[in-house]
This record gives sequence, C-alpha cells and structure tokens, in this order.
Amino acid sequence: VSTQSTWEAVVSTQSTWGPFLIGLLRNWYVMLKCRSFVRSHLPTASLRHKSLSSYRHFQPSLRSRSQFTVFMSKRKVHNISDSNPSVTPPIRRRMTAVQFVNNDPYIKLTDVEISIFSDVLSMLKLNKLNTQVRVAGGWVRDKILGCTSVDLDFALDNMFGSEFASRFEEYMKNHDEKLSAIGIIKSNPDQSKHLETATFRLHDISIDVNNLRTETYSQDSRIPQMALGAPQEDACRRDFTINALFYNINTGKIEDYVGGLHDLMKHKVIRTPCSPLQTFTDDPLRILRAARFAGRLSYAIDSDIRHSAMNSIVHAN
Repeated sequence: VSTQSTWEAVVSTQSTWGPFLIGLLRNWYVMLKCRSFVRSHLPTASLRHKSLSSYRHFQPSLRSRSQFTVFMSKRKVHNISDSNPSVTPPIRRRMTAVQFVNNDPYIKLTDVEISIFSDVLSMLKLNKLNTQVRVAGGWVRDKILGCTSVDLDFALDNMFGSEFASRFEEYMKNHDEKLSAIGIIKSNPDQSKHLETATFRLHDISIDVNNLRTETYSQDSRIPQMALGAPQEDACRRDFTINALFYNINTGKIEDYVGGLHDLMKHKVIRTPCSPLQTFTDDPLRILRAARFAGRLSYAIDSDIRHSAMNSIVHAN
C-alpha cells in the first residue's frame, strides 16, 4: 500500500499522464503477483513452457496448492509427449544396453568380457575347433536391461564342459594367465545329472560350462532327465522367454528362438517358451519364479501363466 501511495504522490500532477501511469503501474504490479503464483504452484517444471493454452482454464477462485494440483491433473497437459515426442513423459523408464546396427541388436561388452570372449575364440582357433560357444540365460537378460552381471553360463554345441575347461586352462597358462581351480560336477545318473558341468573363475567372473541340452521330467519327480540338444531345444526347456536368450560369442549376435527379446524390451511380460501348463507341471516352483521376476522387473505376467498356475493338475504335483 505504501508503495502505491508513493507512486501516486510522484504522478499527482495536473498532467493528463497521471491517471494513465497509475493504471499502468497497478497492472504491472498485479502481473508480477500472478506470475509468481503460477510459478510456485505448477506441479512440474516441464509444464511451465508446454501447453500454455491450458492456463486459460485456471480458476482464480482456487487458492491452495492442493486445489491447483487437482485441477491441473484433470487437464490433459501431463500427456505432453503425445504432441511432442521429444519430451519424455513423467514415467520411470528402464535403460537398456542393447544397441542396433542394421536392425540387428547387439550387446555392448565391458573390457573384461571382451578379454574373456577373445581368449575363448583364440583358443578355439588355435585348436582348430568348430565349437559354437554361446552365453545363455541371466547374463544376456541382465545385459539387455543395462544391469551388471558377474556370472557367465557357456553353452557348447559339440563339446563337454570338462574338455572345454581343460583346453582353455592350457591356453591361458601358455599366455601367462591362470584360472582358478576348475571344478567338475560329474555326471550322476542316479540324480539325473547325465551331463558334466565345469566351473571356474577368471578376472573375478564366475564361468559355468555345459552343453546345449533338452530336459524331460517324470511324473513323480522334479529332477529332469537331460540329453544333448540344439539351441532351439535348449531355449524351449527354459522357464521363461526372457531367460531363453543366447549371445553367440562366435558371431557376436543375440539369438532369440522363442520371442524373448520382444517380451523383454517391448512387451515387458513374463511368458513361458512352451505351454505354461506343461512348464509348471514339470516344475511347480517356476510359478514362484514367475512372481519373483515380475516383481523384480515390474513386468506383467502373461494371462496363460495365471490360468495354468490355478490348474488342479499343477497343484496335484
């Protein structure tokens, strides 16, 4: 009030400009107050320069911040990405490490992973082996999602894990590098472990080496019967499509035989490679794994999984 009185005293002359200047200063003062109010009550900073036409609907009767927020939420101004795709909508996005070259996805490797894979390829070339070495399972999934992984599962197409580990150990010794002690999980038909698995550590990375395989289950046991198989068969035996991806070290490409890449990156859904009823009948614990992955990744669960999980056949096991 004192400020306005000062202004009036300054311009209180017989000049015809007096009333005009008083009105101009009053309008300027009101404009500053309104601008300060709008800036302090906008829900997000991104809305301060987008969808300005929506401010016409602002009601002067709304005084509190909560009332203003409720009013603005009823408008469609938060969908600013619909009219401007370059603006990121206010949702949490998952970053991915997979990139595309000529529409073919590939994974960006760390220096340690590049070193390990290069040694594997050099060993194969030195021994004149035609073995295809694939990284399977969780490592591929985590790398696509941009997560770190310290476990590698090698899947071989024509060599046992113990033989691969022995040849690789010899190669590394000849190049002044040592592996940790190689552990061999022997085949045990009594426990349905028909294939040997080799395990060792290199550069603080845990590596398991096994064969591509198929699995069959008996009606009264969750222990699978395993046999050598092709990549397609190995992918189909796995629990979910997002865990059935391969990274072929020889070609440097991702291999997807069951649609896991789309489920992981586009659809964001937990789905089984084969019939979910058969998958859960073979191993009912996979129902819990489906819930765990859905919660961990914030993905949806396929409707067929939900229906099969409530089937009496699965509960009978």
